[in-house]
Amino acid sequence: MITRKTQIKVYDNSGANTIECFHLYTKTSRKNIGQKFLASVKTKKTGQATKIKKGQVVKAVLVQTKKKIRRLDGSYQKAASNAALLLQSQGEAPLGTRVLPPIPYTLPKKTWAKVHALARYIV
Repeated sequence: MITRKTQIKVYDNSGANTIECFHLYTKTSRKNIGQKFLASVKTKKTGQATKIKKGQVVKAVLVQTKKKIRRLDGSYQKAASNAALLLQSQGEAPLGTRVLPPIPYTLPKKTWAKVHALARYIV
């Protein structure tokens, strides 16, 4: 789960390395997997010519959290770090063309079908 001022790693090839959340779209102060939020780019990857600049405001979707999340089968899912994917400014399509980490199957497939299509693994 994330709140405002949380530093989050970006797990796609859009060019950003870390982002900082500053606006949550829901009224709750915490976010779960599959939730959208606004963030600003804090660091970008070196050696890549991208359209992403430091300080740019981007939309993102949360795909991994450090907090344990209970699945429907009774098991728990936990990641080593918080991770997000950047989204295009219009629509819900991912900004990058590759998704690097495994995507949890708890990410809603109906809403994030394009993310599921780009992912290598779904765990």
